[in-house]
Amino acid sequence: MDLTKIDRAIDACLAARRQDMIRLLADWIRIPSVRGEAQPDAPYGAEVERMLQLAGKSAHALGLKTEMYHHRVCITHQNDLPRKLGILCHLDVVAADPTQWAAPPFNPQIRDGMLYGRGALDNKGPGAAALYAMAAVRAAGVPLRYDAGLYFGTNEETGMADFKSYLIDHALPPQVIVPDACFPVGVSERGRICLRSDTALHADAIESVCSGTSMNIIPDRATAVLRNIRTSQIDAVFAQIPEIRYERAESDGCVIVTIHGRSTHSAHPQEGVNAVTALIAGLAQLLPQEPVLAELATRFPHGAFAGEGFGLPTGAAALSLVQLEAADRRLTWAAEARVAPGYAASAMASRLQEFRTAPVEITQLDEPHTVDPNAPLVQQLQRIYTDMTGRANKPYDLDASTYAHLQPNAVVFGGVMPGDGSGGAHGANECYALNTLMLAARMFARTIVQICGVQDE
Repeated sequence: MDLTKIDRAIDACLAARRQDMIRLLADWIRIPSVRGEAQPDAPYGAEVERMLQLAGKSAHALGLKTEMYHHRVCITHQNDLPRKLGILCHLDVVAADPTQWAAPPFNPQIRDGMLYGRGALDNKGPGAAALYAMAAVRAAGVPLRYDAGLYFGTNEETGMADFKSYLIDHALPPQVIVPDACFPVGVSERGRICLRSDTALHADAIESVCSGTSMNIIPDRATAVLRNIRTSQIDAVFAQIPEIRYERAESDGCVIVTIHGRSTHSAHPQEGVNAVTALIAGLAQLLPQEPVLAELATRFPHGAFAGEGFGLPTGAAALSLVQLEAADRRLTWAAEARVAPGYAASAMASRLQEFRTAPVEITQLDEPHTVDPNAPLVQQLQRIYTDMTGRANKPYDLDASTYAHLQPNAVVFGGVMPGDGSGGAHGANECYALNTLMLAARMFARTIVQICGVQDE
C-alpha cells in the first residue's frame, strides 16, 4: 500500500475525531484515580479500578480488542497476529491539593488551547492520544503485518507493581515505547531509591506531625502540633527560613504550625519549595534535645537537592525528604533519590543507610536505565519526529523514571512537544496542549504503521 495514502487516511480519521478525543480525555480526568485502599478486585483502590474499566470500555467502543490482567493492566490491541510493538501508558495519578489550583483539579477546563486537570499531562493525555492512534489505524483499514498493543497500567506512580506482576508470566513485545515525558526520544532514565525510617522521640513536645502524600511529590504543606513551646520562639525560628510561608494557631494548649511551600515532581526538586525540610529545619532548632531531628536537618538541609548531607558526588542524584509523620512519641520519615546514569543505585543505597539515629529501610531500588542513542528503534522514532515536526531535537536524558525501566531496550517517546506550554506534572495547574494531543496521536499512529509494517496488496 501507498504509505503516503495511509498517512492521509489516518490523519483524516483523527481530525474527524478531535472533539471526541478531547471529551474522552476530560471524562478520564474527572476520575480521581489516586491510589486508594486495596479492595477485592481493586488492588489499587476503587477509583483506580473505575478508571481502568473506563479505559477498557473506551477502547472497546472504538472497535479495538481488549483484555484485562487481574484488575491491574488493560491491554488493547489491533489483531491476533504476533505483537511487535507495545505502547505503555498509566492511568493512575498523584494526589492534588485543590487549594493550590486555579480550578478544581478533577474538573477539567480548557483555557487558551490547554486542557487543565490532574492527569492531563501525566499520563492520561498521551494515553488518550495513543488510544485514538490505535483506533485511527484500524478505522483507516491499514492491514498490519504484526499486532500493536496499548498497555494501560495503574500503579506507575507508586511502585510499578502492576507490570512487575504482569511480567512474571507474560512478556512485552520486542519494541516498547513509553509516552510519559517529551518528544523526541528519551534514551536514559534515572534510577530510584526509596527510603523509610521509624524511630522513637525522646521528649513529648511533638504531639503530631503530618506532611507528604506521595514518594514522588515534593510536599507543599507540613503541619506540626507542638506542646510547651512559646509562639515567640516559633516566630523567631520560622521567620528566618527562606521561600516559605508559615501559619500558627493555638488549640488545647498546643501550637499548630503549618508550613506552606510549593510542590513539584521529585525528579526536579529544585523547582519546588519543600515544606517538610523547612519544618525539620525549624524543629531541629526548637527541640535540640531530639537527635533524630538534628540529623535529619543535617542530612536533608532545606534548599539542598543533591544529597549534600550524605556527601554524594555532585550530579549523582536528586535526593528529597518527602514524608514526615509523628504521633505517640514515634517519628517516621521517607525519602527518595533519583540516581543519574553512570552511578550504581545499589552502592548509593548503602551510603544513604548510614544514618546514626535510626535504622533506614530500602523500600525500592531501581538502577538507572540507558539505551544506545544509535539503536535502530531510537533512530526510527527520531526520523518520525523530524519528518512530522520539521524539528531536529536530539535524543535526551530523562530526570524521572517511567515504565521504560521494565524492558532493556524500551524508550520514552512523547507525549509533550518541547515548548508547547504543557506542564504541572505532580504540581498545581497541570495542563496539556490540545494541539500536542493531536500531533502525538498522529506520531503514535505512524509509529504503529512503521514498526508493525503493512501487508502487501
